[in-house]
Amino acid sequence: MNKVQIENIINDLLDELNPKQRKVAIERFGLQTGERNTLQSIGDKLGITRERVRQIENHIAAKLKPLALEKSGPVFDFSREHLLAVGGFREDRAFIGDLINYLKADTPNAYRKIKFLFLIGEYPHYHEEDDRFRGFWYADQNAHNRFFRLIEKLIGLFDKYEKDRFLSEKVHLSHLNDFNSIHAFSIFKNVGFNTFGDFGLLKWPEINPRTIRDKIYLILKKKEQAMHFTDIAKSIDFLNLNKKNTHPQTVHNALIKDDRFVLVGRGLYGLREHGYEPGTVKEIVTKVLRANGPLTGEEIVNLVNAKKFFKKQTILANLQNRQNFKRLPDNRYQLKK
Repeated sequence: MNKVQIENIINDLLDELNPKQRKVAIERFGLQTGERNTLQSIGDKLGITRERVRQIENHIAAKLKPLALEKSGPVFDFSREHLLAVGGFREDRAFIGDLINYLKADTPNAYRKIKFLFLIGEYPHYHEEDDRFRGFWYADQNAHNRFFRLIEKLIGLFDKYEKDRFLSEKVHLSHLNDFNSIHAFSIFKNVGFNTFGDFGLLKWPEINPRTIRDKIYLILKKKEQAMHFTDIAKSIDFLNLNKKNTHPQTVHNALIKDDRFVLVGRGLYGLREHGYEPGTVKEIVTKVLRANGPLTGEEIVNLVNAKKFFKKQTILANLQNRQNFKRLPDNRYQLKK
């Protein structure tokens, strides 16, 4: 069935309607403009109440259903086969997009026209969009029940695992990794993927960073090393995390004001959770020796620079402070008692 046949079917169905019904069908289902009009706006144009428009819409569906099923048999047959092949349910636009590609029905407003056929024919079954779910089509009641069982299982995983563990271990892959789950993810509005492919709740800043600070955090967390604030700004733009160009100074100001970020060098910032620490050379050398005991100069340099970046000579020069550090006969250093 090609785009010409789709157009012919739509025209044949509309020819069965009187002028007022035809007007309601075209505007209510967006057959000409691609945009659905509200009951109220249609009623205002026709000089009738919104409830009367609803009644006309219901009458159109009842009147056209037998003819829609008769003339659109191949579309309905394929819709059932396709739904069953992908687990029984599919998000609205993705499902109809599949059909448009398969049927080569790229007529203007094809999405609205095929959806019109399905809603009139009352098959496949349609679950209206609401606060939690995008609109989706399903093959039968078993498929509908299967979808909600998957959602319940997914919610159970969020309740069971802490956010950091869920993200680091990619918990969903070991529990929900089939086609059914993937399609359920696309329907459930509370979840999504970030630009790095991580999956989780959209309320998590790691998945849906809204503020500049959360965008910085996401980049540094994935980079796992310190970055210059200008490079962070470039990364935000490269990953399309901002709708407009990111100013480096905006990033710098956010870095300064958030305790999650540590200045570890000239313009370089890292995450505190990655082990970076604020402080002077003396303070960090003291922490390193207190935690590890006597160390060589090279070992101290490496451990200090894992927490904050200093020049090697700066660190070694600080070790010569005899009030704080003592050099042992084997050339190791320890804290002076």
